[in-house]
Amino acid sequence: MLSVTDANYVDGYRIELTFSDGRKGCVDLGEYLRDTKILPFKQLLDLAVFKAFKVERTLVWTDGLDIAPEYLYYEAFKDDSNLLPLFQRWGYVAEQDTDHDDSVLKVAEEQAEYKTRNA
Repeated sequence: MLSVTDANYVDGYRIELTFSDGRKGCVDLGEYLRDTKILPFKQLLDLAVFKAFKVERTLVWTDGLDIAPEYLYYEAFKDDSNLLPLFQRWGYVAEQDTDHDDSVLKVAEEQAEYKTRNA
């Protein structure tokens, strides 16, 4: 199962993340926090509160407030076309006609699972 294994604050609302499959990427949560309708997340607009995250399989703030590691993975790698089938399966990208097929998805999932088991 995908998880966050390490995280470092960069600046603003950006955090550099390492995932259980070994991939590293940077997420900028500023737009998400400004646009969210989920009121508890609004407290994270205070940078002092935002910076006080912990890593517990994902990013966690006070009172157990967290963001799914899959969403963080999507935000970090949404421009990687090889991961499009995975993001579609997770529901972060609408299904559409693409040149990708199930074999690409299977390879991406197998690589993530292998790296997680062997980390």
